[in-house]
Amino acid sequence: MTYRTGILLIIALVGTLVPGSLKAAEQPLAAGHYQTDNVAMRLDEKAFRSNLAAHFSRILASQARDGLQAKPMALEPADFTIEEKQPVQLGPNVYFAVKIALKQETGHGLDRHFPFKTVTDPTGTLLFGPILDIRDGREAILSRAPAVTRIKFPQSVTPATFLTGAGTTDIIFISDPFCRYCRKGYTFLNENMSKIRNIRIAHNPLSPQTGSAIATWVMEYALDNNIRPAEILRFSYTDLKPVSPVRDDGTRLKPEEVSLEILAQYKEFTPELFMATQGELMPFYERLISEYAPAMIADQSALKNAGFTSSPFFIVNNTVITGLDEKALREALGSTETTAAPLQGDMCRDGDNANCDQ
Repeated sequence: MTYRTGILLIIALVGTLVPGSLKAAEQPLAAGHYQTDNVAMRLDEKAFRSNLAAHFSRILASQARDGLQAKPMALEPADFTIEEKQPVQLGPNVYFAVKIALKQETGHGLDRHFPFKTVTDPTGTLLFGPILDIRDGREAILSRAPAVTRIKFPQSVTPATFLTGAGTTDIIFISDPFCRYCRKGYTFLNENMSKIRNIRIAHNPLSPQTGSAIATWVMEYALDNNIRPAEILRFSYTDLKPVSPVRDDGTRLKPEEVSLEILAQYKEFTPELFMATQGELMPFYERLISEYAPAMIADQSALKNAGFTSSPFFIVNNTVITGLDEKALREALGSTETTAAPLQGDMCRDGDNANCDQ
């Protein structure tokens, strides 16, 4: 396991380490006692950073003992930066929604930047998983902390307009074509084009080892060259199959081999995509790398630094909807329609597409 994978794993664990119920060590405030200048309303940031460092260091040490990590790695409190925090009162109790950046030097003059959001108590001692309002099943803390959850789409990223409809609503769709929730999101958007003016897509392939990166380049190439872009988009989000980089016999495919298998699926669907290279896959693959890979790398870096570390996201008239929250999407589109079991907040996270690929 690489350093990056280890850090991503412990960040993924933030939402599951401690059940969402209160512990006895927490000091709840009386109902209605919610003063921003109250001492109990202040997060002990020093203790919180220290506790995070100690806790995650224990996880990494355990991974090393189990052979999942090459060597133990110790994290220091200074590695954690609290970028935003906001107190939220839920009943008689006060929680803190916190946006944190975990930064580590690479040794090459660069820093790794791993942003994540979580919930703690004012003492910085407890770490909570999702706290749900069981009346509607929705998350109850982070959803009430706009200072922490607010995400600003990076100006350096220019999403391409893939679909236009008859409505008045503009949508930016941050997506990975192999994320199952993104695919459901694409279907939802496609079914509501009567309310949508245009859909711009910023592709954010979280698991390029299965071919999602090459798929995004094919879609952009089809759009740039006006080669059935809407049909290519539909095929990519409904029928295109991810390619496992590991064969049943344990042999591992090279990245270009995975990409060529993805391209073979596109060629079977629409051979005209490959007319510029006389139907040859390798020259087409090399062209895509040359024309689209540098921009994708820059865009992904900008998206990650802005907090878009999972998929899907929907920006509807400048309102950010995190995950596939069908209820929130319908409300943003001004729809009164309902479904028996609307999807709420499902997403794929960076490094987790092994569990998200279709």
